[in-house]
Amino acid sequence: MAFYPIGLRALSLLAIQKVFNFSKEDIKRMGALAPKTSFIIRLFTKYFLSVEKTAEKANDIWKRHYTAGYLNAETHEEERHIVLRLRNLTLHSLFCCYLEGYFSTILRMVVKDPITSEETKCPLRGDKYHEFLFKW
Repeated sequence: MAFYPIGLRALSLLAIQKVFNFSKEDIKRMGALAPKTSFIIRLFTKYFLSVEKTAEKANDIWKRHYTAGYLNAETHEEERHIVLRLRNLTLHSLFCCYLEGYFSTILRMVVKDPITSEETKCPLRGDKYHEFLFKW
């Protein structure tokens, strides 16, 4: 259960894309399925988390899985959206797609409404950090 370099996840996504001829949308769907397979995530999102609590704990949860990057969340519950910013991490664009799907599912499990998502900023497009906008 030791940490492994996050770059290996991006590399595995590239291999999966090549072997199975997956599109970026397929990789996003892979990310969306990942939280559903975790009993712990399903339990916490069903019984213990609110949008505010999820946002508050976002970086703590990130740090439990990865040693690189910093994740913070800004909630706008009245406008029904949340902005996630991931700093100090630049990997292949497939990893961005995977994360967008992953974060969408966690948020959908919390708010219990359909989610739309968009990566509005990305270091691979010249921005200083990743920014994901999720609306419900």
